[in-house]
Amino acid sequence: MSESKLVGYEWKTEKGEKFSAYDGGLIPAKVSDWSQAEKSQLSGKTIVHIYWILKDGEILPFGKNSAMKELGIKAGTIKKMAEEYMSQARKQAEDYKWLLKSIGSMQKHSSIQNANNAYINTNYSPMHTPRPRISYLVNTACFCLNNEYLTRQNNEENNKVLTELGFIKVLEN
Repeated sequence: MSESKLVGYEWKTEKGEKFSAYDGGLIPAKVSDWSQAEKSQLSGKTIVHIYWILKDGEILPFGKNSAMKELGIKAGTIKKMAEEYMSQARKQAEDYKWLLKSIGSMQKHSSIQNANNAYINTNYSPMHTPRPRISYLVNTACFCLNNEYLTRQNNEENNKVLTELGFIKVLEN
């Protein structure tokens, strides 16, 4: 038997209402979406708070108690692990939104050369240690959409966002 490992946490939610004693009635809130529920591997219970565990090469859904039993850990530990996953997911979403917004507002250029020159000019500073201007293009790529070009860092996140926006990678510098 291989070792099990927690690889994610998810709460299946929808927009709904909940009672608020403070407000004296129903207020808009995020509530559990039971129509998207999964079945816990150990208990067979229907769950909306899902702890995704890698077990024997498969990623499987577990409820909180089943996950604690499977992983051999305590309630506080699994809660902390879930909070870390949620925090990472929120940060990735925020980073993604920022990247999407920043790329959308960037000036596109009529040629690869113009896009590369604009990237160098934006990132070049005589205040830094002197180096050849061309070295600023290391680990960059040029992307094209509707005959307009944009040079960005060549990394998975940029590539994903630009591809979703319809850009095609035309050159790796």
